Formats: sequence, C-alpha cells, structure tokens
Amino acid sequence: LRRLRREVSTEVFADRSQPAVEFDDTVATAMRTLSTDHRAVVVGRLFLDWSEADIALALDVPPGTVKSRLSRALRQLERQLGADHE
Repeated sequence: LRRLRREVSTEVFADRSQPAVEFDDTVATAMRTLSTDHRAVVVGRLFLDWSEADIALALDVPPGTVKSRLSRALRQLERQLGADHE
C-alpha cells in the first residue's frame, strides 16, 4: 500500500511548473470593481459552481437576494468586459 500510494502521489503531482488553469487578469480586474456582496455570489455561482440555495445558506441571505445580486453583478461585469473587448 505504501508503494502504491507513493506511485499515485508522484503521478498526480509530478508537474507543478504549469498552472492548471490559465488566468485572465481582465476578469480579476473587473471582479475587483464589484461590491463584496456581489463578488461573493459571483464566486459562489461561477467559480465554485454552487447552487443559489447553497450560496444563500453560506451567506445567510434569502435565495431571492442571491438571484438579484447575481443578476446585477453579471450585468456590471458584462458592461465592463464588453467595453474592454470592443
């Protein structure tokens, strides 16, 4: 078992020189302009793939609040990122 665990761990973590996901600084800059409340729902929904109910539970707010915050945040991001790409 020890040998197997060692083999698996070296295969999984063999190449750490390259990041697993390429990061776009444009998105990070746009995210920084959001309020903390709006940023929290965007991260929960898009980056963590949580449901609206999960986000509502984690933030201790009603599900309707999550929906409205997400809608407003995405609209703001769309305006900012759309303007950057035109």
